[in-house]
Amino acid sequence: CDDSKERVEMSILILIENVTVTGFHLFNPNRYVILEKAIF
Repeated sequence: CDDSKERVEMSILILIENVTVTGFHLFNPNRYVILEKAIF
């Protein structure tokens, strides 16, 4: 049982999940609407 390989796979999965969540928030249209209301 290769424990370090499993740990690397887990951290890659967590990293992908974080990037996906961050990307979703960045490209969320509602966020831009809120920003526009705050600016104007």
